[in-house]
Amino acid sequence: MEAAIAKHIDPSNLLIERAVAEWDSDEKTCFLGDEANSSFNMTVGLDPSTDKLLLWFQLVVSVKRHRAATHSRPRSLFMLLQADMFDHDHDPCFSLNHVSEVPAPKATLEAISRASLGGDNTRTFQLHLRLKEHSQVVMPKSDPPLIPATEKSRRLLRSFRSLSEATSFSVYLPLGADRVQSLQEVCNSLLSKQLVSHDIDFRSFYTGGAERDVWSNFDIFLDSASEHNAPKAGPLAATTSSPPQGPSFERKSAKAVEAPAEEDEDALAEPAPPPQYEDDDASTVKQPKPSLPPDPASPLIYRPELDLDGETTEEDEEPPTEQTPASPHSPPRKKRKADNDSPAASPAVPPLPPHAAAVPPPPPPPPPPEEEGEEEEEGEEEAEAETEASPLPPYPSSSSSRPRPGNKPRVRFTNPTTTPSIQQPNRTISSHLNTTPSSLRTALARFLRWLAAVDVDLQDKYDGLLWDMGDAAAAGDGVRFYRLQARCKAEVLVGYRRREPVAGGTGGEGEE
Repeated sequence: MEAAIAKHIDPSNLLIERAVAEWDSDEKTCFLGDEANSSFNMTVGLDPSTDKLLLWFQLVVSVKRHRAATHSRPRSLFMLLQADMFDHDHDPCFSLNHVSEVPAPKATLEAISRASLGGDNTRTFQLHLRLKEHSQVVMPKSDPPLIPATEKSRRLLRSFRSLSEATSFSVYLPLGADRVQSLQEVCNSLLSKQLVSHDIDFRSFYTGGAERDVWSNFDIFLDSASEHNAPKAGPLAATTSSPPQGPSFERKSAKAVEAPAEEDEDALAEPAPPPQYEDDDASTVKQPKPSLPPDPASPLIYRPELDLDGETTEEDEEPPTEQTPASPHSPPRKKRKADNDSPAASPAVPPLPPHAAAVPPPPPPPPPPEEEGEEEEEGEEEAEAETEASPLPPYPSSSSSRPRPGNKPRVRFTNPTTTPSIQQPNRTISSHLNTTPSSLRTALARFLRWLAAVDVDLQDKYDGLLWDMGDAAAAGDGVRFYRLQARCKAEVLVGYRRREPVAGGTGGEGEE
């Protein structure tokens, strides 16, 4: 940068000072550089041999290549002002006055005090500029856009953009007596229209190229994760600030209709792997509902302790055999309820075996009907005791295990003496791992450290894949993130080759 400027003017003739800018945006006074450690500077110079005016404002911010990066780097932006940009129809278009000579409001004095430009305000001057058109900002070219490293850098970029769009603003500078005289000469020469524009190419300051007023090179707005969560506060704010109205319900219904459509598009774009042990697992399918406790006196209840294998049992045949000669409203169930109400009539009518009227049981023979009747009369607790005391029936042979026509296959009962351990089904990646954007960014940072520990050049080799992982982490897409991570790790590990075995010893694991 210094070498490019030295071709046009002696660097000793340049005036470089920290500054505080003040302008109006949307009927609100804005400030830039009103912090103690601000990097907002003004550079002004005049080449007496060519009458070329050099005037620009420089802002330095910290940016990152992607959100998961752990290191940031400084980048400079330049707001250029040419001699032909000043509006000479409004007098004065370039004026220098002491801060005590202008009516500075209290907010302006507080901003100057926060900036700590140099002791008290006895050496602070105001430089007012009025332009015919807004200035241009030269910035580095970047695709994808650079990410501000901190929220402060994001705020500075927004303020710098707003300042470049203003045509009238003031700058406050700490100046000594000699610098005040040099700057006053620049003001006089500019007002007399004796100065010409410089021809410095600021695009040569950046190795990757430069552009003018292309603010899409910086991500100065909210990230995708914040924008995705932002609409959630809308309905809450509407319900707390004003009573519900008709249009508000229509918007909610529209969102409810659009939500399944978005899910369908995501499903078509990238189908998830098929779930494992989801429909056939006894721990997930055969558990009783806590809101409906089983009735021990009813022979039609479902007993999980008798069906731990998750298959069809003899109890499944009871509803069709009993309800076939009965009405659709199940009178036998109502009759049992009436019998339960009268204790004298309850032991008089013993229930019939559920499979006696269906088909004869195949070998091995089932338990005697008397035991089943006793189980139905005594309840669920006695049924468990009967099952624990009775030995398991022998496993049927290959000839007897064949299903007969019109019959359901029988299964053996398990011993429920101990509570079976519920086997957790295998889920997809995103169901048992934390897939929030913050956790995925942390996982990406750990993966980058591992990649750097293997070889620092691997980050450049897999730059595109790491960008995709960063996008998936920002969107909270855990499935896509861990797929890309596994793919990258596999490619790195495949790049290793095993060592040749050494005579008298064993070879190592491998080297790159």
